[in-house]
Amino acid sequence: MQTFHSPAIEDRVWIGELARKSGRMGCENTFGYLSMWQDPWRIQVAKHGEFFFSRLYYDGRQHYSFPVGSGDPQGALDWLLAETREEESLLLYGITPDELALLGKAYPNRLTASPARNTFDYLYDLSDLATLPGKKYHGKRNHISWFEKNLSWSFEELTPDKLSVCRELLTTWEGENREKDPDAIDREHTAINRLFAGYEAMGLLGGLLYADGRPVAFCLGEGLNDRIFCTHTEKAEGALRGAYPMINREFSRLLLEKGYALVNREEDDGVEGLRKAKLSYYPAILLEKYRVEISR
Repeated sequence: MQTFHSPAIEDRVWIGELARKSGRMGCENTFGYLSMWQDPWRIQVAKHGEFFFSRLYYDGRQHYSFPVGSGDPQGALDWLLAETREEESLLLYGITPDELALLGKAYPNRLTASPARNTFDYLYDLSDLATLPGKKYHGKRNHISWFEKNLSWSFEELTPDKLSVCRELLTTWEGENREKDPDAIDREHTAINRLFAGYEAMGLLGGLLYADGRPVAFCLGEGLNDRIFCTHTEKAEGALRGAYPMINREFSRLLLEKGYALVNREEDDGVEGLRKAKLSYYPAILLEKYRVEISR
């Protein structure tokens, strides 16, 4: 058993192994996600048997994950309750409907649960994102068509020597969007730069889009398991028509080549424009998550 500690690169292998065995679909179970957001949310991890927990500090309280691993989680849950006995109650985050049902049986009459809509993950069929079939994607195809006809473009897998280009793109994007929410921009800046710094060590995968010889968009993330890829960040020149649909389509094609079937493009944080954009791609799965409190 380990005590809770900030995620470090030496934790990557066992966290990844237990996340794959768990069958969970949420991106908060990947090492990259836990690492990139460790500063703003004080994220820590701990291993207990064949499970691991993450915890984050939010709204003045510690919140803990459901045990991530394989087998019967009851012993791990009981351990967590004992470890947090000095807290007035146990708060859990990222709880899926199946996990909520299990908790209800394990701790009857002790649960309070509420849906955390802003944290629902959006999972998409990669074959749909790669081909954009049917009438519902007509608008996306129009933007892409304009991009392809009016610009000389190329797409490539992101390599470590091109990370400086991504940093420059990020700086430009931040300047264009800072006034919307400076605090959120600062938090995300720290998180994304942690991914840049650990790109090779974390085993990340990304893509870079060019138009008329200049870089205009990038994205990167990591595999949660052999089937699901988690995109942790995607940035593009917002004023350039078609830049976002193009990086989305081209990266989806790359992920299909790598053998993935679904991509999790994470939550919308309650941002209206981001929610609208994510819904416009018609997710195959909108992964529900709940905030749960277990009374003593």
